[in-house]
Amino acid sequence: MPNAAPRALPKVAIEGIGGFRSCTNYGILMTVYVKKALFVYEAASKSLCQYLQENPFGVEIDCVEIDQLETCHNTGTEEVTHVVVAGSIGLIKRVFALAKTGGFGVGLLALPEQRNLISCFDLPKNLAAAIDLALQEVAQPLDLIFCNDKILLFKATLGRIPLLDESGNSNRRQLLLKAAKQLVKLRLLPFRFTTAAGKIVDTCACGCTIIQHHRGGRAASLITHNSSSIDGRVSLWVSAPF
Repeated sequence: MPNAAPRALPKVAIEGIGGFRSCTNYGILMTVYVKKALFVYEAASKSLCQYLQENPFGVEIDCVEIDQLETCHNTGTEEVTHVVVAGSIGLIKRVFALAKTGGFGVGLLALPEQRNLISCFDLPKNLAAAIDLALQEVAQPLDLIFCNDKILLFKATLGRIPLLDESGNSNRRQLLLKAAKQLVKLRLLPFRFTTAAGKIVDTCACGCTIIQHHRGGRAASLITHNSSSIDGRVSLWVSAPF
């Protein structure tokens, strides 16, 4: 019987986009707004077009769908310097991917039901404040998590991390039952980490978690309180309990 082909290992990378708006710089410096922006919407967020176009900051807004933005990006027919996006996670990922190669700034409006998005990127819950922030010129770099060239938001886990890789909402009984099942199958896996400077670190671990926001998770609670997605960076937690 022929040997089975080896399974491809996931390749995870952390890369950045150049200009993202979060509450970190909201109201700290004299507020300066962009002169022009595209608003990328879909069916669930189309109603926000009017609010953006009637913004009190004098910002010229063109409302477009994602296909139009991708056409501008691919053909270079129009210079894009700033994009505001509201809609599904899939739509937001597509805009982030274009921002990575296109170099434009991104302002994010979360829909009322997108609580994880609001928490992760430290966005205002009030629509007027969110629009104010999304149109500001002051921005900061933002780290993004890629797995096999696909963007992941919030958190990525490789391998098994009993207890730590759980929601903070799980009760003790649920945690213990799930952890007991995982411990039976726990084993060390090979990991290779490459730093931004190109240094390669080969090691073994049960699993690792890349955390983009540090609220509501048990692994997140082990990370220092002054480290969060507000500074644009992500954190890596590696577990090897042997």
